[in-house]
Amino acid sequence: MFIKLLAAIFVAAAILHATTGASLTDETQDNESLAKSARYGHNDYVRNWNQDDIDDEYDVYDLPKLAFALNKINKGDSQFFKKMVKLQIYLYKLFNDNNDVNHEYVFNVAYYFSKIKNDAFYAKLSSSTKSLLNDYIDNYLPPSAKTLFFDNSFRLMNREYDDKYLYTSNEKIDSARHYVFLSTKDNFNQNGKSEWTTTLKDASTNRHTNLKFTLQSVKTKHYAYVERNSYKGHRNLLASWNSSDKPSNADWTVTLYQDQLIFSQNGRVICASDLLKSDSRRYVHGEDENGEAVAACQWFAKECP
Repeated sequence: MFIKLLAAIFVAAAILHATTGASLTDETQDNESLAKSARYGHNDYVRNWNQDDIDDEYDVYDLPKLAFALNKINKGDSQFFKKMVKLQIYLYKLFNDNNDVNHEYVFNVAYYFSKIKNDAFYAKLSSSTKSLLNDYIDNYLPPSAKTLFFDNSFRLMNREYDDKYLYTSNEKIDSARHYVFLSTKDNFNQNGKSEWTTTLKDASTNRHTNLKFTLQSVKTKHYAYVERNSYKGHRNLLASWNSSDKPSNADWTVTLYQDQLIFSQNGRVICASDLLKSDSRRYVHGEDENGEAVAACQWFAKECP
């Protein structure tokens, strides 16, 4: 009896030790993550970094925070701008050399690179730095991200329906709004109807990159949005306002998955429907979907012809 009791005590002690050890490990990891986040939030701390610090801090899961912190180095000073550019390029080189995957980081870097190109201090960069930056933009960024951030206009091709493009229609839902369809014709672009432009708004906090985009037709100047009301049996249609004025619901969140873009608004992503309006037009809806899991909800940004 005594032996059984002693064995039970040993088992209980071992379980308690394992549980406590796991809790301490989790707590330690949480504390390290909080400490890292706090360090990244102090610009003076990051401004003193060099490439060795990037090597030490590199963690594929923390890359969005790290790149965000590097971007904050630039405070209107030429020398800090040059340092920020070199460290951003070095970090992206390290990411590519490691063959790592982090779609949020890559999307944000495309934005940071575009900001660098548009900065007044860009002209003060050396020719070699400009050449290296442009090489990573042209040859290493996913084409859809590059087109979205660096082209004045673009077309959106659906992944599920290859060579089929999103376009604004002349057909009215009512007097205030028009349909937005996916053409069933290959490479459709009648009179530029499938060409879009975007206005980007940086709504970032002091710790996180948060970008908002509009989808505006180049031809009609109308803004696309998800119509939540039901029209002719269809709810959550992708539609466009019959006005060139920006409506309150014109902003979209865009995320990157591989080379595809996912557009979401109020928790819904825009997806090509399996329902046809006619032989030449397919409905597009805002769906409650995980865009990464559904090809019909993924869009390639393509250059305009």
